[in-house]
Amino acid sequence: MYGTFTYNHFLKKIKLRKILMLCHVTLSILTLIDIVLVNRVNLSFGISDEIMVLFGSALSDVVHQFKMWS
Repeated sequence: MYGTFTYNHFLKKIKLRKILMLCHVTLSILTLIDIVLVNRVNLSFGISDEIMVLFGSALSDVVHQFKMWS
C-alpha cells in the first residue's frame, strides 16, 4: 500500500523510463553493499554483519517490488 501511495502522489508524472533507470542505478549501488560486507568495511563503522545483510536484502527487495509495480 505504501508503494502505491508513493507512486500515485510523487511518481505518477515522471516517465516510466526515468523510474526504471533510477531503480537500476539503485540496485547497482545496493550490490556494492555485498562488496562492503565481504571486505568487512562495515565493522569499521560499527555496523554488524547481520544488520548489513538484512538492510541490503530488504532494500533490494523493495526496489525489485517497486520495479514490478511501475
